[in-house]
Amino acid sequence: MKPVFEKRRGGTITTPLGFLAAGIRSGIKQKKKYDSSLTFSRVPAVAAGTFTKNRAKAWPVIHSMKSIGNAKHRAILASSGNANCFNGPGGRAAVQESVETLAKILKIAPEEILIAQTGLIGIPFPINRFKRALPKLVKRLSRDGGRQAAQGILTTDLRTKEVGLSFYLGTKRVTIGAIAKGAGMVHPQMATMLCFITTDVRITKRLLRRALRRAVDETFNRIAIDNDQSTNDTVFILANGEAGNPTITKVDRRYRHFRDALEEICRHVAKGLVRDGEGVTKVCTLHISGAKRPTEAERVARQIGTSTCRSSHTGNSGSLIFPRPAGCWQKDSSIFRSGSEKDMPGRNLSPRT
Repeated sequence: MKPVFEKRRGGTITTPLGFLAAGIRSGIKQKKKYDSSLTFSRVPAVAAGTFTKNRAKAWPVIHSMKSIGNAKHRAILASSGNANCFNGPGGRAAVQESVETLAKILKIAPEEILIAQTGLIGIPFPINRFKRALPKLVKRLSRDGGRQAAQGILTTDLRTKEVGLSFYLGTKRVTIGAIAKGAGMVHPQMATMLCFITTDVRITKRLLRRALRRAVDETFNRIAIDNDQSTNDTVFILANGEAGNPTITKVDRRYRHFRDALEEICRHVAKGLVRDGEGVTKVCTLHISGAKRPTEAERVARQIGTSTCRSSHTGNSGSLIFPRPAGCWQKDSSIFRSGSEKDMPGRNLSPRT
């Protein structure tokens, strides 16, 4: 039986029980826009994360890749407008100072804070300005702060990406919420995107990590806007157990139900990232048939999806050769089928809305 998920109206990162969030303008961006974001769990939570595969990583990614292994976490601190990358030792110090300053204000351990940043590369991070804004950011924390937190991580995005859904594990209602940003450099393996997910489910850290890895592989790692790879992309999830369900400790029906819900959340966000990509006027889904294994199909799809030839033709046949009968479709329109150029009856790709 297919799990039933209830999409929450106005769902966001504070929809799950026990989470607060805030977003403010701290002065990182020259324009008067929100550029700082904080998500906080009232109780200790287990966390998992995935990060850019780029060998060149920004300072916040390097820091969080180490701290994600800690047993418990309470907060996700994020900023936009400055990627804090390729800016020397001062960038590393800025991350450490930000985390330590916030920890004192929240009265928690620095090890309980995860950090993510996005924006322009190669310029000094305005650490003093950012630190002065942290008390105000903490003061703004509330159950209604999800929208502001989502605004605080945007760069060239045209709109926020927020979602929440609920489902039942036995008699306990469990909720997952998320916010995200991402506009360009979305290829391969996540790319210039930040996604923060919260849930009130009770689950072990090991299984949370497993579920997130699966969800990311099936969603964020299968989208492309351009052929560039970022230095900062990050996905975090916090699970605080406030739903009160018996702890998920093994791969059983309850785990699979949660995993499927998490994948649904990530899929919703991933589609939103593509629709709101820099310069995007058309969105398509590639369906590959005839491949021996999923990895082979994914490789073909990536090659087609990031091809400048395919982009310029926006769905027309290209000069593609496959060594055996195969097919590739964008929605209902055939790109190629068994070596022929026969188009299947279908509709044109719809413009961005």
